[in-house]
Amino acid sequence: MLFGKRGKNDLVLFKVNKPGDVTLEDAAKWIDEKSSHDVTLLSGQTGRLTHFIVEPFTPHTQDQEYYISATTVDEDDVLYLSAEGGMEVEENWDKVVEVRIPIDLSDSDIEKAIKANVPADIPEDKKAEFAAFAFAGEEAMIQAYSVVAAVIGLGLAALGGAIGMGHTAAATIAGTASNPGMGGKLMGTMFIALAMIEAQVIYALVLALIALYANPFLG
Repeated sequence: MLFGKRGKNDLVLFKVNKPGDVTLEDAAKWIDEKSSHDVTLLSGQTGRLTHFIVEPFTPHTQDQEYYISATTVDEDDVLYLSAEGGMEVEENWDKVVEVRIPIDLSDSDIEKAIKANVPADIPEDKKAEFAAFAFAGEEAMIQAYSVVAAVIGLGLAALGGAIGMGHTAAATIAGTASNPGMGGKLMGTMFIALAMIEAQVIYALVLALIALYANPFLG
């Protein structure tokens, strides 16, 4: 997997002549060129690029560029905050503040933890905005996990339900074929079984909807 130090590995296109002057045609040409062959990183890793992110460029000066990243360690979310953004952030890692966020921490406590750990180099008039952005990013990460969990859970439930219904229908057909006189009773039993199977899928749907629209971790 290729990751990290994208700028230093020439994997970010943000200018042709000056920052922000990249057109959609320039981006498409650059993507075609980068995806046409293997790329070797400064670390020696080699691989083929298959996914690219295209997003608008926001004009700014260097002193307006901050650093916020998020990851997970064990069962905790971890935010890394710094007033030093850009490609040189790793060279200034001693200025990066790490904020560990346990999975059971409330929204108000998360917000307090972030506000208490805003890097000292952030200007006073920007600290509240910086903390609010970092807090919103934490919520966005939880939302993303919720979507993934809902899709996987509902998909597995639907798959299991489909398999169970298929077996039930097959057994009913086989039983009716071998003993036509029992067809009526078997049919009634089959509908009860199908309803029970479908109930499990509905339970999974309800849990998925809760995760998406009433997630307790989002307050």
